[in-house]
Amino acid sequence: MTQPFASIPSFVDDVEKIIEAAYIKMGKPIGVKVRGKVKDRTRIIRKRERERIRIVGEFICNYLRTILHGFPRLEELHPFYRELADVLIGVQNLKKALSKVYWGLKLIEKLTSDYTRQTKLIYSVEDAREIKREYFGRVASILRKISDSIKILAEARRKLRKIPDIDVNAPSIVIAAAPNVGKSTFVGKVSTAKPEIAEYPFTTKGLILGHVKVREDLIIQIIDTPGLLDRPLQERNKIEMQAILALKHIADVIIFLVDPTFHSGYTLEYQLRILRDIMRTFPNIPLIVALNKIDVAKKEEIEKASAELVKMGIEKVFAISALKGKGVEDLLKEAIKVAISRRNIRM
Repeated sequence: MTQPFASIPSFVDDVEKIIEAAYIKMGKPIGVKVRGKVKDRTRIIRKRERERIRIVGEFICNYLRTILHGFPRLEELHPFYRELADVLIGVQNLKKALSKVYWGLKLIEKLTSDYTRQTKLIYSVEDAREIKREYFGRVASILRKISDSIKILAEARRKLRKIPDIDVNAPSIVIAAAPNVGKSTFVGKVSTAKPEIAEYPFTTKGLILGHVKVREDLIIQIIDTPGLLDRPLQERNKIEMQAILALKHIADVIIFLVDPTFHSGYTLEYQLRILRDIMRTFPNIPLIVALNKIDVAKKEEIEKASAELVKMGIEKVFAISALKGKGVEDLLKEAIKVAISRRNIRM
């Protein structure tokens, strides 16, 4: 498992439930032992209340530590995962939330220590009740102050754990295109991935990981990405940015699919503008272009698309039907060949 967020444990995001559980612990009978004969009850009361404060403090602090220790150190993450977290959640928001919870933890630790010492000032049951009430009230107040931060972290956990377990060091083929041109169909045909496939755009809202076994000791990752629109980088939404980050950090080779039929709802010219943008943005990543849906494309549509691609300097264009499986084997073999050569892996 290389996905750094997969191990974040589940935790209660409603602090009122934690306060309620702590209150129950505070009120439970505490059996204490006092050495020697005790003529007054003071020592028993002091020891009992000290134990109650310790138990409650330990319970709440362990809860907060579970949250803090569950998140990986953002500075130590691979840029792909760090930037992906920034797109999905916002790294600064994540850091602020973690910092606020850490502040709460340290304050509650100090309060627990301070009020444990204050039990020495107990001389009656009334004193014990007052110290206990004051301690619990301050702890509950701190938990409520960091409640929003805990909710942010719970939502972050939910989203980040959905990221597929992409190995940043493995040979990888990344599929890119405009929406609804057949990326998911292609990935589902050639790999272990089972993406959702539907006849409407933006079906793929996140990264989908598949694998192709080349031999016993060599597995290639194939990553299906959300559809890209023709617009500047700063205007791309969270869904599109996941595709950009996969291209930037993961791809050893990019397969760009073009739909010459207009069945996708995007003109050939529109799709080629996206292709030009990818070529400009990632000039050092090998690019393979394939015309998809040739089973339904007209001859003149295929010829026009091929001619336009040649004008762009793309001389070798694959023609495939991802739905029918036509030509996908040759396209996959070429992509695998390029990917492993980039990694200096011998076949």
